Amino acid sequence: TGRLKWKWPSDQTLPMGISGFDYSHDGQTVALLAYKSGGSPHRSEPTRFKSGTLYVINGETGANRWEYTCEPLKPYFEAVTFWRGVGVSPNGKFINLTTEDGRVFIFNAMNPTGGRMEPLWQTNLTTPLEVSGIPILATAGTVAATNEFALFVTGDTFIPYHLQRGAQQPPSAHPNGMTLFAYAWSGEKVWQWELENMPQGTRVDAAGRYAAVSVSKYSGNIEGQLHGVSVFDLPAKGGGLAKYLYTYRTEGQLPYGTIDISADGQFIAAIETPIAMPDETQRGKNRVHIIQ
Repeated sequence: TGRLKWKWPSDQTLPMGISGFDYSHDGQTVALLAYKSGGSPHRSEPTRFKSGTLYVINGETGANRWEYTCEPLKPYFEAVTFWRGVGVSPNGKFINLTTEDGRVFIFNAMNPTGGRMEPLWQTNLTTPLEVSGIPILATAGTVAATNEFALFVTGDTFIPYHLQRGAQQPPSAHPNGMTLFAYAWSGEKVWQWELENMPQGTRVDAAGRYAAVSVSKYSGNIEGQLHGVSVFDLPAKGGGLAKYLYTYRTEGQLPYGTIDISADGQFIAAIETPIAMPDETQRGKNRVHIIQ
């Protein structure tokens, strides 16, 4: 009807940005990540809202259920930031998230541990590794959640600006970059799949049967780059090879977030845009792909 049911915060504007949010299928559990860009560590903030925090909200009333503030990953970072990076399982029982420093977390959304919310599990998936004295990371902000799996999709290796130390390009690739990881909600790694290019988004159907991951690159050296959508059968027995079904190729690039899958898993939609080549020609077209 357009009538406002609730808003969060209810009494003021949020003094920071929201990097991403997700929700359970029944809409009862909403999870979001908030941080203050360029801000100081959360301990010095006078507001009741803390930067670098996961907030979990009652989707019926808008009331704050619980929150968890991530500690900075020192000595490399003085504050916690996010890029997208949060998923809620369809049944609302679990939450997975990533921080921009390369850590990944799993939470039980329902039951506090020792009277407060703490991660069920966390690990350093793409956190800094020093190669020739240069810290390298890989992106890890693309996530998804099914009732069985926490999915983390990692991407390009990079050097954070404040850690470049004179080197602008990574001396090598991060070993956990460019990979789709599937973890059980207990934290056990169940399977993984190496990607052909930078991830540009992932979607899972309503039943948790199929996962679609788009891969593409539209900056830097784009000669010979592969673009397309890889599809996985999540309930299939075995590891990544058993779950991988096929990759649908496109000629042009796939911008981030321009992929979706129908609720029954029968159709995938993806948007392609042309690539400007070094010789001033174009590869690909502006078009929509419907994949069955």
